[in-house]
Amino acid sequence: MKKVLKILLPLLIIAAGFTAGILIYRNTGIKDMVDKNRAEENESDVIATIGKKTLTIQEARVYLTSVKNQTEAIYGSEVWDYRPKDTDGDYKSMVKESMLQKIKYIKVVCEHAHEYAVTLTPEDMAEVSAYVSDFFAGITESTANEYGLNSELLTKIYGENILAGKVYSKITLNHNSSANEENCRQAGFLCMCFKKYSMDEQNNPVYYETAALEEIKKKAEAAYNAAKTGSFQSAASVYCPEEEIEVTMGTDSLPSEIADTVMALKQGEVSSLLETRDAYYIFKCTKYKDDDATKAAVQKKTNQEREEYFKEIYDYWYNNTDISIDMEKWESVDF
Repeated sequence: MKKVLKILLPLLIIAAGFTAGILIYRNTGIKDMVDKNRAEENESDVIATIGKKTLTIQEARVYLTSVKNQTEAIYGSEVWDYRPKDTDGDYKSMVKESMLQKIKYIKVVCEHAHEYAVTLTPEDMAEVSAYVSDFFAGITESTANEYGLNSELLTKIYGENILAGKVYSKITLNHNSSANEENCRQAGFLCMCFKKYSMDEQNNPVYYETAALEEIKKKAEAAYNAAKTGSFQSAASVYCPEEEIEVTMGTDSLPSEIADTVMALKQGEVSSLLETRDAYYIFKCTKYKDDDATKAAVQKKTNQEREEYFKEIYDYWYNNTDISIDMEKWESVDF
């Protein structure tokens, strides 16, 4: 049991969402094989039809066993007893629902691979074949029979994952992004922050009353005067002794009320005492532009915009795809 759970982990490349390296087949050889496999599927094993594709009980078991193993590797087996806040179901129900959406994503995206001339290359097919061979080399025949595993099933699953990722890459690769090193600039700062609230047991902010706010303001003003006339670090050690004051950030990670002011600071310059609804701030710019952090921010924004662009396309595909799911059969597939 543990052996098969460990081996199933690579299938969870889908867990990252749209940007994952998950793709489909259109290679003639794999298509013929899958068509043959579909024709032999027992109707009672089919959980869902998604466009022209199907999801079988055996396929669902592979995906769910994979996510079970990955989740327990991170959080432990006790995670299934957790009941998320503000939800009616347990964590297992949430995970199953999330996995069902990801499976539908793969199937729907694969339906449109031919529209973009996306296929599995001989190299992709070799990767699929190698994976399937390695998979079965690591389990016994009895384990394969217990899970309903065969080479056709694993080839279908892994091939569809790879193809879906290729479709995503083909569509988004040349998408024009608004991200550049100017609007994504990341700078280095020393920062003192004086919050106007504390956190309750439920991790919700509880704002201070007027008297306490006055004390917070006086403390912030004293810290500002000390930082302006002397050493910023020395002032921070007195007024914010337990806080980490070195930060690297850009406009997107600053409160909107003060973002432009902070990002306009020159290297070595100390800000005025800045106030937002939640806190008082004092900044000193230590590096006007952090090149590595800026490049990472550009890439992050580019990826976000690609995801948003692809999501619009995917939502249209999804809303125009005939999807039928036997929820009773889906619920019967346990981890």
